Amino acid sequence: MLKVRTKGMDVPKTPRIYSEAHWVQFLFPAFMSLFPPGGPGLPEFRSLLVSGCIHATAPIHLCLSLLRKSPPSAQAIIVTPSASKFAESLSSFSEAWFSQYALTGETALLMSRIRILSPETPAELAVILSELHIVKDRIQVPSPLSKNTVLSSSPVLLVLHDVSSYFFPTPVVKHEWTAAPYINLIIKSLALQRIVADTNPEFRLAVVENGLDQLNLPLVSNDDADDPRLHDTHSLVALLTKYFEKTIHISHLGSLASSGSGGDLESESEDGESFSFESRDQAGFSLLSLKWRVRKSDSRLSKLTRKEAVFEFD
Repeated sequence: MLKVRTKGMDVPKTPRIYSEAHWVQFLFPAFMSLFPPGGPGLPEFRSLLVSGCIHATAPIHLCLSLLRKSPPSAQAIIVTPSASKFAESLSSFSEAWFSQYALTGETALLMSRIRILSPETPAELAVILSELHIVKDRIQVPSPLSKNTVLSSSPVLLVLHDVSSYFFPTPVVKHEWTAAPYINLIIKSLALQRIVADTNPEFRLAVVENGLDQLNLPLVSNDDADDPRLHDTHSLVALLTKYFEKTIHISHLGSLASSGSGGDLESESEDGESFSFESRDQAGFSLLSLKWRVRKSDSRLSKLTRKEAVFEFD
């Protein structure tokens, strides 16, 4: 069921003419979207936190949707801990629209304006966020850091993608993290957004996190405080919500059942998943909720047997 909160608009609770997806497109035109063209748009934002079960192509679609409405010189930046893992996730998800259009025509030109950076550690990311600046004259480029920190034009979007993966323990890195380093990265990115927005009001920040729901960290390390309560772990989602103008949480509702033909969400396909989308403002009020499904269908472009993801909105 579609739920929408608006200001100054008389919106019926149950539209009689439009489907839920069409109604969302009327209220929030897809100027910014996590989906392929034709999917529902997002409420306006300057800073956005997206958490939960996020489809792999969401950061790309968010960049593309903004670049379509931006000057030809504009660019978008995606910062992810591992560019190779990001590429693998795109390949594994195998979205039908992405496979067909990403490397052709206008979309290919837009894709060339998306810059992907992959700092290997939180410290490297902190340097990028601190040193990122615009230099139109390449002769002025000063240092080896310029490869990742100097831009020729102001970006319209900075996406921090799966930064929480730095802070999960691994067989190689068993460092006991606290919440502070992660929150410091978020504060640096928000500060950067405000600085750049002074000269480019169109600049936006989006933090897109798949693993944030599973990341619980103490506020301080065991050696830094005597009060045992400070060593309790806390959900980073709950800690970060207050920093962002808008938040979105995507929930996995389950696999689609194979039986039935009534056209409801649970009976469309034997090879697919259903999801729900919830958007809130900084005060915690619900702005938008929506349900959709992702079906896996045979590829129309490949002679090989391959399943590709297709979004379906009611």
